[in-house]
Amino acid sequence: MNLCNFGVARLKQSSFEQSSLRGTSYYDCQFKKVKFEHCNIDEVDFSDTPLNNVDISTCTFERLNVTLKNLSGCVVSTEQAIGFAELLGLKVKR
Repeated sequence: MNLCNFGVARLKQSSFEQSSLRGTSYYDCQFKKVKFEHCNIDEVDFSDTPLNNVDISTCTFERLNVTLKNLSGCVVSTEQAIGFAELLGLKVKR
């Protein structure tokens, strides 16, 4: 499902499992009980899409397009959290 466009979509009880979603756009979407499990979400655009309670902890990515306020409440892995912290300008000791 690379390069798909879900702009202004309302996704409910949807599950993306072991999928390649590279470059997919979820612009201005509303998620309710949406799961991303073991997906490649590199370069996915989550612009204007709140990720509260969305678990991306098992997903792989190098870059995402997401605003800080919409990242609030998103479930991430420890490694992902460190990456986000470094983007915020924090210096993380490893």
